[in-house]
Amino acid sequence: MKALTAILAPVLFVGLILISWETACRVLEVPSYYLPTPSAIGAALRDNLPLLVQSGWNTLVTALWALLAASIVASLLALAAGLSGLVEQAIHPVVVTLSVTPIIAIAPIVAVWAGLEHP
Repeated sequence: MKALTAILAPVLFVGLILISWETACRVLEVPSYYLPTPSAIGAALRDNLPLLVQSGWNTLVTALWALLAASIVASLLALAAGLSGLVEQAIHPVVVTLSVTPIIAIAPIVAVWAGLEHP
């Protein structure tokens, strides 16, 4: 019984949130460009599923290639910095600056530089 409750409670809570969201949007006549209803989101998901899956796959492949490239570059830089004090001193200011900069601020710049904004 405890296992059923552990599953049922979150499902019912999410259902309550979705019903409240749908009701509030309809009663308050919230424009869909501000906050679409869950039913509108579900319909858009159903209608655009092949495109969304393909776009998700493309994003995953791009992210994995970028991870591989970044790992190789970072490993080579780490090796060079470990073997040479001069290289370490040269890259240290850049490393410190990048480590305190939020990734969300760097990612769009890198995407534009790499030409990833165009498929």
